[in-house]
Amino acid sequence: MLETTDVAIIGAGPYGLSVAAHLRARGVDFRIFGQPMMFWKRMLPGINLKSPDFGSNIYTPEPGNTFVEWSEARGLSRKEPIPMSRFTEYAVDTQQRLLPMVEKVEVTKVRSVDDAFEVTTAAGARFGARRVVVAVGLTYFAHMPEVLSGVSRDLVSHTSDHTDYKGWKGKQVIVIGAGQSALESAGALREAGATVTLVMRKAAPYFTAVPSGRGRTLWQKIRYPRTVLGEGPLNYSLQHLPIWPYFLPEGLRVWLTNKHLGPYGTWWLRKELEGGVKLVPNTTVLGATPRDGRVELRIRDAEGREQGLVADHVVCGTGYQTDIDRLPFLPPELTARIARIRRAPRLSRKFESSVPGLYFVGQAASFSFGPILRFVCGAEFAAPAVARYLEASLARAPGGAASAAAHGVTPIAR
Repeated sequence: MLETTDVAIIGAGPYGLSVAAHLRARGVDFRIFGQPMMFWKRMLPGINLKSPDFGSNIYTPEPGNTFVEWSEARGLSRKEPIPMSRFTEYAVDTQQRLLPMVEKVEVTKVRSVDDAFEVTTAAGARFGARRVVVAVGLTYFAHMPEVLSGVSRDLVSHTSDHTDYKGWKGKQVIVIGAGQSALESAGALREAGATVTLVMRKAAPYFTAVPSGRGRTLWQKIRYPRTVLGEGPLNYSLQHLPIWPYFLPEGLRVWLTNKHLGPYGTWWLRKELEGGVKLVPNTTVLGATPRDGRVELRIRDAEGREQGLVADHVVCGTGYQTDIDRLPFLPPELTARIARIRRAPRLSRKFESSVPGLYFVGQAASFSFGPILRFVCGAEFAAPAVARYLEASLARAPGGAASAAAHGVTPIAR
């Protein structure tokens, strides 16, 4: 008989760690898998945190573990821009202090067995899990335009494929996109000595305003409240009442998720790009063709004129789209049972998919719960909710009593 745990968490980024912290506090038996913060560790060196520091945390029920508190305890400035590496260091430190039980091995397969699951790891270990929480973040969901799908990755790649651009000096590179990752990659390539052309659908990149440093009037605070998502009443409602998008008609919710807080760059990127990156705005990418070891990108402008741009490489800063068929640890016979919103799982208010006991948080949950689940700050809503639902579900299930002793903790009084 296989050893069995109540909950298996797949992913050790902000969402997975936050869910684990809340389960631990409730005394629920769990195991969590993955290299802590690996997606974040692989980001380009020298880039900065896009979200405000007060909205970027590993969300724990115990006080004193926010990124702001961690930074202030070390005498670190909160002035933007804040290095992404600092947030990663904070998250790993929090994991090591509060969640040392993270198993730094990948899950390779989750198989549905009766009313539970059999989980297999890359080390060949197998165990049972009564519930599974998928918390893989953006990993596996990098999106590239379909018209480029047939071109070799030696010529066309995604921004997430690159941990740095060393050795790109003298290359001609086309970057597609106008969001943060595209703009960061364009800046990093320029700094590495490449000649960069930025191709985008928009007329120009949008950048956030440079902080004025002045105080705000009472009217400004009321009319444009500051939130973890930025200023404004819509963002305020998403932070303080995050469940409301769940009740919107599906089409409207998907539209809101895709459109609200769409592609933009932070104010400090403007200086990195101005004068050093060629902009090709108002374009549609039609396809790409290899040309003597290089690549020709075919585009069409707003007037319908077509042209080809030749470069050594094309980097796509075209974001991420959830597609659960791309999760390598979920076999087709399991994903076939998962109801969808487009290619994302359709979730209940408890974050549970149509496969009983299989939960999703983070990016994969955004079409069910709205745009806040696209950001780290969404874990403040998702983690305690999922932990609460799991505890209640396991308490009702035969043989599913939570075990506080499993992690040597006393549940926090609620």
